Amino acid sequence: MNKITPGYYQVNSFFLLSEEGRNIVDLRGFYTEINLFESILTPTLSGYVVLNETYNLISGVSNSLPIMGNEIIYLELQLPDFYEYDEISSSWKPGKPNVIKFNGRITDVKERSILNSEKAQSYEIHFMSEEFILDKNFKISQFFTGTTSDIAKKIFDKLASDYPSEFEQSSGIHKIIIPNWNPLKAINWLASRSISEKYNTSPMLFYQTLYSENTYVPKYWFVSLDYLLDWEVPKKTVFFRPAAAINWNPSDVTDPEFYMKFSNAINYNIVNSFDTIESNNAGLFNSLLITHDIVNKTWKSLPWKYDEKFNDYKHTVKENPGKIYSGNRDRFSRNFSDYPSPNKYDSSLLMMTSTGTPESPNSLDKISSPRNSRLASLNSFKINLLIPGEGTIESGDIIYFEMPSPEINDSKDKGKLDEFYNGTYLVTAMRHTFTRMEYKVTLQCAKESLRKEVRGYKSGE
Repeated sequence: MNKITPGYYQVNSFFLLSEEGRNIVDLRGFYTEINLFESILTPTLSGYVVLNETYNLISGVSNSLPIMGNEIIYLELQLPDFYEYDEISSSWKPGKPNVIKFNGRITDVKERSILNSEKAQSYEIHFMSEEFILDKNFKISQFFTGTTSDIAKKIFDKLASDYPSEFEQSSGIHKIIIPNWNPLKAINWLASRSISEKYNTSPMLFYQTLYSENTYVPKYWFVSLDYLLDWEVPKKTVFFRPAAAINWNPSDVTDPEFYMKFSNAINYNIVNSFDTIESNNAGLFNSLLITHDIVNKTWKSLPWKYDEKFNDYKHTVKENPGKIYSGNRDRFSRNFSDYPSPNKYDSSLLMMTSTGTPESPNSLDKISSPRNSRLASLNSFKINLLIPGEGTIESGDIIYFEMPSPEINDSKDKGKLDEFYNGTYLVTAMRHTFTRMEYKVTLQCAKESLRKEVRGYKSGE
């Protein structure tokens, strides 16, 4: 059994492989930090490793592996084997081994500098998932018929058929020509034109995670935002308490208090509370879509208002979610969500599009406005949480963050939580950092709804 301590990991394999496997360089003795990035808004993983070495691997005379780009980089990491409670035997047993495997290609070398001796140097080797490089080498030029998710899956199988994936079913049958596009571009375009069959909503997202609940190799997802927000229990509860306040016994891995050590945030920072101008410009609160039917030579004006549509979707707050505040009323007695006004084009975001043909409608009249609004809503309340890494969280998960209220000083009020920032969040991006000492994860989390409604107030109240 591996050590069960916060941030523990060990490197099983970490090497560079040259063209046709002629030369291999073991990097385990050279790296000082490994970083891997994932996001629900990015189709593939990326990362970089910081190396300190004296062999001049980049272009050395004495070695046969100059780093020139597109070399294979392989990483295999062992995480703690947590204990799990077995209901049948009524006892605790070691869980399955958590071994992360990543295969990528080198794209760049940056920040090269000489250290305190003439031979020692430090630099960053940047890399992407292998599919990102493969994507650049062939195009899709083909006619497809079917749902956008089925078409996306057919294209994906041409690119990465060996990787686990999950494709949520979209609605509607479409006739689509992919006009000589790279596969990832085609799949992203299909996601932006998709409506979830189960939830009848957009947006849908295409992204890759480093691992998932059932596998520890990278996994691809083609799912709707509502799929991610349709949660029953948060994947993890994160605290922010002094380590000394956690009562735990390192020798007793069956004690639930033991696992609190893995859930105690090292630090947090609020990235964004709101951005009124950017959110409004992006169509969070209102937009106007003008559609054109090229066959019937007609057009429609379709206003979209945040306050009216809010209850049509799933949210990070499960019960009685509160809306993002749409502002005080202006001199026309309207807030952001009151626009566009009837028969006028005074919206924050004006869009124009064709609706396709009667035989093959593109459904953009149902997609464009809510997609823009809901993606913009993920930028309203954003926090970063730094926690010990242990291989249970991935982008797209829901977590619960117990954020203490910072103004509480009286001992009798200790334990009170922040009224608005405490609660459930969607993990939108992650940074996995492996140093020589530990594994840490930075979670970028978004809250697109509040625990209670924000109401306007009168002066003096």
